[in-house]
Amino acid sequence: MALQSKLFRGDPNLEAAAMSDPAHITLGARGDHVGKIQQALVALDGARLSIDRIYGPLTAAAVRAYKRARDIVDRRRQTQADDIVGIMTMAVLDKEMLAKEKVPTGPVRIDPVLPEARPSPPSRGRLLLAFSIDVNFPVFPNGAPQTVRLESRTTGSFEIINGSSGTVRCTNVVPGGFADALKTALMFDPAEPSFIPQSRLNPVRRGPNANRPFESGGTFRVTSDRFTVQVDALMPGTAFIDASTATSANRVTLEVRAPKIVGLPVFSPPTKTRAGSRFISSADSEPNLSGRNEGRPVGPKGTGRKINIFGSGETPGFEDYTSDLGFSAFTIAKDGRPEDGTNANTALRPWTEDSDPNIGIKTGEASDICIRDSRVLPVTTKVLQRIAGPGCRITFSGTDRSTEAIANLKAAFPNVKPSEETANSLVLELP
Repeated sequence: MALQSKLFRGDPNLEAAAMSDPAHITLGARGDHVGKIQQALVALDGARLSIDRIYGPLTAAAVRAYKRARDIVDRRRQTQADDIVGIMTMAVLDKEMLAKEKVPTGPVRIDPVLPEARPSPPSRGRLLLAFSIDVNFPVFPNGAPQTVRLESRTTGSFEIINGSSGTVRCTNVVPGGFADALKTALMFDPAEPSFIPQSRLNPVRRGPNANRPFESGGTFRVTSDRFTVQVDALMPGTAFIDASTATSANRVTLEVRAPKIVGLPVFSPPTKTRAGSRFISSADSEPNLSGRNEGRPVGPKGTGRKINIFGSGETPGFEDYTSDLGFSAFTIAKDGRPEDGTNANTALRPWTEDSDPNIGIKTGEASDICIRDSRVLPVTTKVLQRIAGPGCRITFSGTDRSTEAIANLKAAFPNVKPSEETANSLVLELP
């Protein structure tokens, strides 16, 4: 009798194996017909196989396990299940696949288990990234993609529903900056024993998958209708979790963000100004966490939030932030060696544009802004224009690229006359 399931019917090799002993499929076979057997073993028995169309040892072991579980044994010739796909095995595989194909499963879903999903926040004019996945009709619950937020260095759990025989993958969107060298998120199957997630910045595999590289944030074959994956949130940025089958697709947007900095040591604010300045500290001013004393704001207004852009504990009383998500991760060199991300400690600072109102900076909220020894590019001036409140004092002091930074700041606030300006510093007080 001809094969009935959509997966098997019409395939000459499988039709022959279902009818004739000489056409049985054995170890070493290759081709699309082997791939279909692998798909069936994944869908029906939860076999952990790559659909590589090669009848190798792992496929043979999965066939043997499938036959053993169903007692598919030709008692005339053998006493226990073997790894040959013959007449009896094809009959059972075809019957079970036909029954499974008749069950309506609905579109694939991605259900966040931890943390819970939240509505996508309104855009602040940020770039929305287009995407493509395996099929052309993504299905989103409630008509919109889900957004899930994870704090850096935490782990989330997601359940893939109705995704059997499909694929789930995590794709990192590199925001630029130091994060170029690192991953935003790394997905793994907690049941995969060959994966050792102990090195979160440089993940490795062990065992038979040792030479299989991670593709962006990781890709897995979905082996059951309720398949759980976990995602390590690493460096701040955005990642996508895409699940797709032959008939549907879904996506979750994963926002990885740095927490707000709390618990820094308390230092006295600087009071000594350098020669000829009323606003900028001298080299022998009071100590701070970074040890760099010159160039800090003296006598800030303090009527609103005091924000230090790109700094790290260098300005007492100021909150450390980044205006560029790609530089939310930064390095602290060890032993004086270069800060290349491999021999340095990685630290985090929150993003001014974070959609979490407890972390991001509200429009017009800053009364004092400090930038030291950093480039001032359009992404930063746009932030300054937004967060600076009436009367806000912006203090820049630098050594490298000062000419460019000062020019960009003056261009961003063309109607503000500098309160103080030198070759490497600028103070602007907004009206």
